[in-house]
Amino acid sequence: MKKINLKDTNGITLITLVITIIVLAILAGVTVTALTGEKSVIKEANDAKSSSEQQSAKEKVQAAVLGAIKKNGEVDVNVLNKKLGTNIIDLPAGVNINGIEIRVGLSGTVSGTWELNDASDLYDKNNNQNDSSYKQDAMHIGDWVDYNAGAWTESKKLEIQTPGALVYQKFQFGGYKAGQSRNTNNDESEIGMNNTTEYGKSRYSGWRIWDIASDNKTITLISAGCPEAYCQEFGANNGYKSQFIFTGSKNSSDTSNITDGVTPRDWSVYVNRNQYATSAKALNQNEANTWYSKNVDSTKSQLPYISDLPSVTGNKLVSMIENGSFYWFATTQDNSALPFFVPVRNYINRNSTRIYGVRVLVQLSSDAKFNKTPQKVQNDGFTYNKWSME
Repeated sequence: MKKINLKDTNGITLITLVITIIVLAILAGVTVTALTGEKSVIKEANDAKSSSEQQSAKEKVQAAVLGAIKKNGEVDVNVLNKKLGTNIIDLPAGVNINGIEIRVGLSGTVSGTWELNDASDLYDKNNNQNDSSYKQDAMHIGDWVDYNAGAWTESKKLEIQTPGALVYQKFQFGGYKAGQSRNTNNDESEIGMNNTTEYGKSRYSGWRIWDIASDNKTITLISAGCPEAYCQEFGANNGYKSQFIFTGSKNSSDTSNITDGVTPRDWSVYVNRNQYATSAKALNQNEANTWYSKNVDSTKSQLPYISDLPSVTGNKLVSMIENGSFYWFATTQDNSALPFFVPVRNYINRNSTRIYGVRVLVQLSSDAKFNKTPQKVQNDGFTYNKWSME
């Protein structure tokens, strides 16, 4: 468990800042001799503030902090940052509420000491919610994390296949618009249908904890939805070609030159280094098999078909796999097409020329920190924890 300093700059304008400093300096009868050090302008300006100004600032900050306190008595950092506007004046002494000291500098910088934790402080290795030792407020596989993969800066739309016509661009990714979040579902990949019920499209967004490494600190996240789609063409060696596009590596059985002139997908766009992400890639079938065996059904070490995955289940981890969307896996054992997951009917299949989604894995380093108290979110009739990141 560590305490670190968080900062967010919601500053006043530069012109206002300069005018404020000059006026305060004149009122204090000081000469602007330096911008730093013991005799700095900022320090002189701070010292010159009247008690009424400081009291006014304290009241503004105190009101913001009180408005950001959650039901459990802790301060919601995101809400606080929104409530602290651009007109907060300097408060040298700070405000201490519930043990948290808040400081607001002349530049508008807001800082406070927040208690954050490594995953190892929070992780409960028991992920079976039916076990008596399961800790409801601990971190588990399947929990949600407020990771942000950013937004697309370009538009790339794929057209859904229509009967008797192939109207899409083969071996291409897309399904999103400029400005659309990478945390959400794409708009073009196919979704599951069960009678009159539609699954998948816009059903899931955000990121969930896919795995936690043996060090209990290094976390892998999975996109809850399918942030982009891929156009696969079924045909000889096309499975090998798609694997190279997805992973940048050739299938060991590929003896052709099918990868010539093909550019591998750059998944680094999903890496937010401000939240300690180190790498990203598309989910492959072996990883899905290993995860299923580890977390859902340990009797199934090899899963060429996830035929036993129930559509209604008492295991809340199943929605990690069954998110209502058709989606491709990144590697293939077949030269003709990538394997893909079929929703509702729940199994892995091959041999298709379609537009399906892509699930993305993002790895966080062991330096990632989380607020010790999670929010509670509802999905599929279950309650999950959602963890705020530094």
